[in-house]
Amino acid sequence: MFATGWLKKTLRNDQIGNFIFWITFCIVGQPTSIILYYHDWVITNRPSWLPPALHPSGPASDLTPHLNL
Repeated sequence: MFATGWLKKTLRNDQIGNFIFWITFCIVGQPTSIILYYHDWVITNRPSWLPPALHPSGPASDLTPHLNL
């Protein structure tokens, strides 16, 4: 609200808020949502595709100490 008000006064344009919304929604929002959806899909359906550092049973199990008694 404050940024768009300042830009509206500076640029003397009433459509700057609409422009900022659509740029954010289309150029930033949609690709981000696709990347996040793919990330969740891989974790749920294909955990074997993950690199060892991100695998649910990967390095965390390697970091646990093994006691040989």
